[in-house]
Amino acid sequence: MIDSTQLLVGDWTFKHFYPSNKKPGTDEVSVFDGKFQQNKGQFTFSSKKSDEGEYLFARMTVNNDLATGVMHEHTSPKKEFKGAIYTSAFQGLLNKDCDKINGKWVGVGNDSGKRKIYTGKFTLEKHDSNHDLLTLSE
Repeated sequence: MIDSTQLLVGDWTFKHFYPSNKKPGTDEVSVFDGKFQQNKGQFTFSSKKSDEGEYLFARMTVNNDLATGVMHEHTSPKKEFKGAIYTSAFQGLLNKDCDKINGKWVGVGNDSGKRKIYTGKFTLEKHDSNHDLLTLSE
């Protein structure tokens, strides 16, 4: 079990996989590099804004090895989803080295003009092996 008094901050990559509109039955991936920061037991991830204007913001809590949160993806106004903002809930498991989270997300989208619930997988991975560990008392 992971010591829940030690939580992570720093540079991470957030990847989430979603059903492809162009190739049915396959997944596409969105990749966002950014930073985690801790504030009163919550973590916020803010990605860098891409040249096309897309970015991701996520907020989560960590209880032992379970991460639970919400992500907001702002898509590019120049690409397929035309600047849409998607909000999804997620849960994932933090590995014993505290440098990777694997999990699932769920959110609502549109399929031919009809609202539909989508699910997919995601990963969060620390950029390097030097962890910045904080305690809940900080």
